Amino acid sequence: MPKLSQYQNERLESLFEEAFENKGVHITDFMEIGNDVQDEGIIEVFMDEGFPYDVATYEVVYRVNAESNIPTEQWIDLYSENEIARGDMTEDDINAVDIDDICHFIMVNVDKIDINVEIETDINEYIEEFPMKCFEEATDRLELAFDKGEIRLMLLNDPDYYQEVQEYANELDENDAFDEEYDVDIINIDVNSDFGTIAEKLLPNAEGDLNGYIQSEYHDDLLEHGFITYEVEI
Repeated sequence: MPKLSQYQNERLESLFEEAFENKGVHITDFMEIGNDVQDEGIIEVFMDEGFPYDVATYEVVYRVNAESNIPTEQWIDLYSENEIARGDMTEDDINAVDIDDICHFIMVNVDKIDINVEIETDINEYIEEFPMKCFEEATDRLELAFDKGEIRLMLLNDPDYYQEVQEYANELDENDAFDEEYDVDIINIDVNSDFGTIAEKLLPNAEGDLNGYIQSEYHDDLLEHGFITYEVEI
């Protein structure tokens, strides 16, 4: 094995240290992000953190970190033994080794590094954006958000729903006179289906912003799709 000059040794030391800077950003940039095997491993990490089985890597903000589990001196020895010692590298070739060459060598010796996935997307943010993929969690949010008081106000204040309420009141009026507005109240408000069924119908409308949907459209959709039962009291 040819003996490295001080310059070559220091150059390799600098390149290996550079490769592992900032949690190995040079190495992870060099990795084949997007291949099936690696995507499968990343998705397994996502699932361990509560993401659904059909999560896609492009739906989550994350970074892959790489850290060496051996000292820099050992990397230099390995490189000398496996690359330089083959005898087909000239001194100029050794001097021309760059960061890509080093990253490639590190990936060949992947058993000597620790790779971990750091997830930046919060699971709650993911549920907000992809409620259909997080069906159970999103369904629970719909159930928790159901507000009978909100339904009552809509029935009494929205002209279309209020007309329906007045017609209901007319059916209750034994005099069967519909020439004046009834003074009514809404009682016994409830849903007429389980929230799983409701979620299957309504969650597609919430894709991208579940919380925004709940605040602005959810209760209206419950009424529009006939998921609400109530009684009118006159």
